[in-house]
Amino acid sequence: MAAATLLLSGPASADQDAAPDAPAASDAPVVEEAWDLQVVDGLMILSFSKPETDDIAIELTCRLGSGQVSIWAPLGRTEALRLRAGGQGHAYPSIFRMNYETDGERSTETRADDPVLVAFGATGALTVGTRAPYAARTLEEQQAIKGFLEGCARPSR
Repeated sequence: MAAATLLLSGPASADQDAAPDAPAASDAPVVEEAWDLQVVDGLMILSFSKPETDDIAIELTCRLGSGQVSIWAPLGRTEALRLRAGGQGHAYPSIFRMNYETDGERSTETRADDPVLVAFGATGALTVGTRAPYAARTLEEQQAIKGFLEGCARPSR
């Protein structure tokens, strides 16, 4: 798992109603999203999420050596599954499923050597729609992305 970043506020004001021993809500650590790679029974799962939560911004999966990648993102009914990385971009045909926790989700499949995924492997950053890029901030995250794409690729013959 990637390391969490802690952001703490300054001292609480004297007129605060909280008990002296109670930490202020703003003193709680802020957990940053990170790229994480899991391999379970030959299934590789690369997700950008808050560690130890179900709060997933995007998830890519594949079977080792399959050459195919499934992409899932929590997107609403009117949002397209558009991905951009390193100057490459594509609006993928996708299946919409209603999900009341996320207002919906979209999924698609593409080749492991898709130009957007190749650029993602080179840059370590992937943009979904108009959101800010989901960027690797550590060497561990960059290695997870490259390891995922290499593991998904079809073995050369």
